[in-house]
Amino acid sequence: MAANNNCFALGNLVADPRFQYTPSGVPVCNIRIAMNKRWTKDGQTFEKTTYLSLVAWNKTAELITQYFTKSKPIAVWYELEDAEAWIGKQDGQPHAASCGTITQWPFAGGSNGGEGGAGAPAAGGSVDEAPM
Repeated sequence: MAANNNCFALGNLVADPRFQYTPSGVPVCNIRIAMNKRWTKDGQTFEKTTYLSLVAWNKTAELITQYFTKSKPIAVWYELEDAEAWIGKQDGQPHAASCGTITQWPFAGGSNGGEGGAGAPAAGGSVDEAPM
């Protein structure tokens, strides 16, 4: 049986996408998504934030950079590559971060923060193969 490494995430961008070109001219962008989970137990409310660092290549990188900015919601499918967990030094709370490569996104937010945003491609997109 073949391994399946497809994950889905919905969160808000922590910062504007970081766009650049590789030395060979391939577009690449890095984003970081924050996903908050809140729950109540015995009358006390808890919150945990998980961070996801992702990379997008080629046209995917260009479109995400064009249509998404800090604090906007974004939904992505990605391939998980690495994960870690730690206790925050300042707040003493558990934190977690994961890394992956975006494979497709349905445009949960966009330039205006609505479904797709103004001018965003209607059907979202899928990844162009990352250069090897």
